[in-house]
Amino acid sequence: CELQFRGERREMRKVLLAILLLSLTPVVSMAQVDREETEAVKVHFRKGYSTLDENYRNNKSVLTEFADKVDTYYSDSTSSFRQIRVVSSVSPEGKKSVNDRIAKQRALAVTNWVKRELSADLDYAIDATSVDWDLLVSLVEQRDDVPNKDEVLDVLRNTPVSVEQNGVVVEKRFAELRALKGGVPYRWLHDNLF
Repeated sequence: CELQFRGERREMRKVLLAILLLSLTPVVSMAQVDREETEAVKVHFRKGYSTLDENYRNNKSVLTEFADKVDTYYSDSTSSFRQIRVVSSVSPEGKKSVNDRIAKQRALAVTNWVKRELSADLDYAIDATSVDWDLLVSLVEQRDDVPNKDEVLDVLRNTPVSVEQNGVVVEKRFAELRALKGGVPYRWLHDNLF
């Protein structure tokens, strides 16, 4: 699950202007500069679960740090918030309907935690995407130790997620990923990236 906030910060910067009259007279003025900022953190869930466990991995420290940043940002009068966005996905095991439900429940669990912890009244956007195949591609690309990395990336990039065969929807990408090289790359992905 990824948690992010985006806002704009107006910084007041002193700008030294030199005005050329009969002599050089420096004048200090305030200029307003708009800048957009995004903060994002990752929250982890146990495989197959949608209950937020603060003690799992580094969730507690990540969530607390995020909430502190949001509170600081929110209390800054030079800042304005757009929203807090919760993006949730799951690993590809399981049926699509189950994955969709788990992804949504995870996003709601994180949203509820943040709402309880923050003193700010903010807008929340939830994006529960079930399996985030693009994220998996990115994670595989970043690692040099993925067995049969080129073949894995080929499956992830070029195999359709699902196809209809004899009136039945088949999760083709997941099936090919599990079958690749006798399942060795899939087991590695399962143990190291899912």
